[in-house]
Amino acid sequence: DTVELITGDLMESDLGINDISLEKLIENVNVVIHGAATVRFDEHIKKATDINVKGTISITKLCHRMKHLDAFVYISTAYSNCPYMEIKEEFYDPPLSCDELIELTKNHSDEELELMTEKIMGKWPNSYAFTKAVAENAINTYAKGLPVCVFRPAIILGTLNEPVPGW
Repeated sequence: DTVELITGDLMESDLGINDISLEKLIENVNVVIHGAATVRFDEHIKKATDINVKGTISITKLCHRMKHLDAFVYISTAYSNCPYMEIKEEFYDPPLSCDELIELTKNHSDEELELMTEKIMGKWPNSYAFTKAVAENAINTYAKGLPVCVFRPAIILGTLNEPVPGW
């Protein structure tokens, strides 16, 4: 019946959410809409992985702890599977699993990753589309047993004026 703003950070442990707020989420939330991401097409592969993939895994793990979860909506992108000519309502295998990509970005320096990024991404045109594809793999891997839905919009925009400009 109520909506309460709780700030967090996808790159922090426990999503940067304090214990009191975490408890509120676990005890009271019944719908999670996960749309947080870095949407920069040229984001460094490590940062894009940390936010878009690891952050998604963290939210998924939190959802497993929620006692009244009725729906978990993951907002991906229509471009997450752009190398395919036809995209169906199913999960596709990215060139690397979520766990493989996390391990790769953890074990290589930023400079090494910069040199490897094009090869890592394969047919994906940028780090955004690529990490969103891998994040879908994270959903498929870690959200088992959750009432999950993957939404793949082409674009999401803020409002012009209502309820507040840019909201």
